[in-house]
Amino acid sequence: MKKRSLAFALALCACLALTGCKDKAKDDVQSGLETSADGNIIYTDKNGNKHNVTFDSGDETATEIEMPAVSFAAEMVSGTYDGMADATVTLCGDSATVDGSGVQVDSSTVTFVAQGTYLVSGELKGQLVIDTPDAEKVKLILCGVSVTNTQGPALLVNTAQKKVILYSAKDSVNLFSDGTDYYTEAEDGTSAGLPNACIWSAEDLKLDGEGSIYITGNCDKGINTKDDLEIAGGNLYVSAIGAGVRGNDSVTVSGGYVHVLSSAGDGIKTANTDEGKGDFVISGGEIYIDCFGDGISSSASLSVTGGTIAIQTTGTVDASAASTQTNADWGSPGGRPGGGGGHGGPGGMNEGNPNKSSTSAKGLKSVGLLHVTDGNITIDCTDDAIHSDSAVQIDGGNLYLSASDDGIHGEQCTVISGGVIEIAKSYEGIEAIEITVNGGTIRLTASDDGFNACGGMSMMGGGFGRPGQTDSSTTSSDETPLLTFNGGYTVVNASGDGIDSNGCINVTGGTVIVYGPTDNGNGPIDHGDARTDQLTVSGGMLLAIGSSGMAEMAVGDNYGVLAFATRTSFPGGTTMGIFDSDGKLVLAFESPKAFASVVYSSADIASGETYSIGYNGTIGGTLQDGIAQGGTYEGYTELGEIQAE
Repeated sequence: MKKRSLAFALALCACLALTGCKDKAKDDVQSGLETSADGNIIYTDKNGNKHNVTFDSGDETATEIEMPAVSFAAEMVSGTYDGMADATVTLCGDSATVDGSGVQVDSSTVTFVAQGTYLVSGELKGQLVIDTPDAEKVKLILCGVSVTNTQGPALLVNTAQKKVILYSAKDSVNLFSDGTDYYTEAEDGTSAGLPNACIWSAEDLKLDGEGSIYITGNCDKGINTKDDLEIAGGNLYVSAIGAGVRGNDSVTVSGGYVHVLSSAGDGIKTANTDEGKGDFVISGGEIYIDCFGDGISSSASLSVTGGTIAIQTTGTVDASAASTQTNADWGSPGGRPGGGGGHGGPGGMNEGNPNKSSTSAKGLKSVGLLHVTDGNITIDCTDDAIHSDSAVQIDGGNLYLSASDDGIHGEQCTVISGGVIEIAKSYEGIEAIEITVNGGTIRLTASDDGFNACGGMSMMGGGFGRPGQTDSSTTSSDETPLLTFNGGYTVVNASGDGIDSNGCINVTGGTVIVYGPTDNGNGPIDHGDARTDQLTVSGGMLLAIGSSGMAEMAVGDNYGVLAFATRTSFPGGTTMGIFDSDGKLVLAFESPKAFASVVYSSADIASGETYSIGYNGTIGGTLQDGIAQGGTYEGYTELGEIQAE
């Protein structure tokens, strides 16, 4: 087939070389992506048929963990314990019998007054109390216990100098339940340290064992300790009106099975903001949380080095706020306020999304560093899936995230160096002032921007670039937005900007595939001020396709860049191939949705060389995330030729 010149292709579909920024295209492209009920993006093909946007994901794909069902209609079951005990306590309705020392019984109150190991069984309508000045630990072996207290906590730890250990005996089922209205806040809204949980401790508390413990917090919290909390083993089921589990000074989960239900509060949290306090560490075990507020929340750092975590948050959306979002609120002509590039008005993080929870309902949340090195994590929430008020660092693990707001959000920076991450649903996929991808596999779907490196609420609209684009010069010197890809494998499916920075974007290595917007108010690439910022490619592979109205160019640093745009879009499902001057296939892909611009850079593209473009051909070879892995491209229609920058 004889090659046709670019001039001929222009007559066919108006093929244009991209420059740094373009005026809004006057011809229509396919716009207004629909979203299905399960959060999948829907595109309409050239025949009018609708499809979910899906990718052939290859081997490295995060697997969603199902939330297991749980019932609190459990019955007390006796267990077995072969160890030694200093005393045996048998609960008898409204009293108890004791074989040994260290225990005082006053009607329905059973108080442990000395260090030691106690074997406890039976049913009590009253309260267990630990109140010992001794310097050694108190260990309760729960061997089939049911404690119900309508006047306060079922278990109250007043003093214990060392630590209190609750150990569930093998095969035992143990039940704790408190009253509904014994705890009231002071007039100034403070609790003054008053007991407010089914199991309340003023000292360090550890839960371990080989059986099960069911805790029902009818008044407020399920478990609350003013000091450190450790969960090391056993099966723990907590249902509460307020926070399910709270360890004020720290929480450590190293083993066991934990299932938390909270109808109006957080799942598991720390609260102490003093220096050196408030850390949350997860190194093992299984954690399942279904709550209204934040799933796992740390007042300091949060570290996940292993284990299985599944979180579902249900914080509600403010319907009145969502209903007041009208077309008049959207920027002109550049698009929505609050997008990463700030098209049409003030930009910044957490702006422009009327569908996020009106209360904090994040999955993993921390004030300090949030660090994931391993583990299997699934989050489905009405807020950010992973959020830090400072920095997020992900070095490993398998993460399946679905969020009504951001998939991953770091107020200052986010660094991803490993792991397998799938953001199945988000408003913005990954957001921070500075974002760095060093490794790992990332696949994300976003109804707005895929990656958003932005400068916070201080950013204001304006600048030399696209209409309404944020001027990065307004960012403070210590908040310079930067998006960097040094390695890894990244696939972006975005309805807003694909990869967006209010400053520069650098691609030095790895693979970056962007299926960007179909509307002309956004672009597959969006960098900051056109006078000072750009997207620079010096290594790896970048393919960014999407609409052409706001399409922006990449610049090669000893690397070739091929870029072109069309005034009329190609429909979803279109294939395209790029050939070098010798007729060798350089790239073939199949787009899952409509596109009118292409930016491609790799080691196979040489600056100054001429390449020919074909479309609507047949790809011979395996597709992964829309990209052909080897093979051929035949039976195509020639679009034209273009010279690489």
